[in-house]
Amino acid sequence: MYKGLNVEVEEAEFNQEAYDAALTKLRKQHCDIIEQPAGVPCADGDQIIVNMVGFLANEDGGKGEPLPALAGGEGVTVPLEPGKFMPGLVEGLVGACKDETKDIQVTFPPRSSAPQLAGKTAIFEVEVLEVQQRHLPEVGDSFAQRVKDDMTWEELDAKLREGVQADADERLKQNTHLALEKALVTALPEDLEVPETMVEQDTKQRFAMMLADLKDRGTSEEELKKLITSENYERYTTIARPQCVAGIKGNLALKTVATAQGLSVAQGEVDDEVMTLQAQALQRKEKFRESEVRPKVEAQLEKTMVLNWLESHATISVVEKKEFDPSEVLGASPEELAAKLAAEEAEKKKA
Repeated sequence: MYKGLNVEVEEAEFNQEAYDAALTKLRKQHCDIIEQPAGVPCADGDQIIVNMVGFLANEDGGKGEPLPALAGGEGVTVPLEPGKFMPGLVEGLVGACKDETKDIQVTFPPRSSAPQLAGKTAIFEVEVLEVQQRHLPEVGDSFAQRVKDDMTWEELDAKLREGVQADADERLKQNTHLALEKALVTALPEDLEVPETMVEQDTKQRFAMMLADLKDRGTSEEELKKLITSENYERYTTIARPQCVAGIKGNLALKTVATAQGLSVAQGEVDDEVMTLQAQALQRKEKFRESEVRPKVEAQLEKTMVLNWLESHATISVVEKKEFDPSEVLGASPEELAAKLAAEEAEKKKA
């Protein structure tokens, strides 16, 4: 039974932090710039105009070969905010004055916009041309008019809230789809078994995705190799199994609903999404294999279509956000999983 599902969905609260961040960004973009005389040191929140030349660092700590032009420049504006440039550069420039030149040693992050410099240590010779204080404008109609002529603060505030609310609405949509899929799995016969080959394949994909995510977050190749052991993989399969089984059951159930209701995605919609993803990959200079991407795109679009259909035929009750329950994700309590892992380790030692 998949028609008329009754599900409770946790509300997606308005993200006040996102609203505040968007407002602060606008205020910074339209701030008042006040030039500081020589002898006045720059501070956090200021910005400086610099000429910047980079060099690879020698083993003795001296300047070596010049870096590519993309790692420096003339008349570069440097906001004195952590995270705006490579780690260490902003911190080393705080306190500098107009007409002062400083040498700052930095190490490029493992994932850099210039791959040839990733992880390398460099020295930047920075000449400070100007020190500028940034004064954020007060919120009100005059500030709104800086953003757009004839705009009132009430209109700007509504525009900012609209963008944040759109994100909340999308999160509510995702919560609703997750709840519907879970309800669909619950409605399946209890004795329905999932082939082990499907569980193994799904587990491998999830494990690979986890490693890829760790790599994207900056985990080194050496650290990743330490994680890829048979013991770690077996432990992961135990923890991930409930999620894998539920995910496979959900996909099979959704395909059954799609067939029963004659739901299918138009080929043109698939083509448009594939072209968009291809353009994004080319822009990032990444490889793009359409033969691998197209089936995944088609499956995701069909899944969304079926879930939208289920939503239109279900009773949805929005409830207050609950405390996080690990057992809902893991399929068991952390204590039960720990006991299971310990029992499996004991069995291996006996064998």
